[in-house]
Amino acid sequence: NIASGLPKFCPLPVIQQENNPYVRDDCMFIRCIVDFGSTPKTMIPYICNLNMGLPKTIQQTMIQTETECRNLVTSTLSNPEK
Repeated sequence: NIASGLPKFCPLPVIQQENNPYVRDDCMFIRCIVDFGSTPKTMIPYICNLNMGLPKTIQQTMIQTETECRNLVTSTLSNPEK
């Protein structure tokens, strides 16, 4: 199996350190910054609803395919054949 979740994000010994600033009263505080700057806004809902259990390569292929389909539809609508 491919490592995922917390072990891939941060090694467990780092989390288990005494006086860890990210763990207080059995609660973990994590800040996550996501950069969608290069992603078209219309694609964000599609990307956020992908199955996170799929391998990243499959997710990337699905995103690329959906982007191409949407671009094709947009170009077809803006340049209909007569």
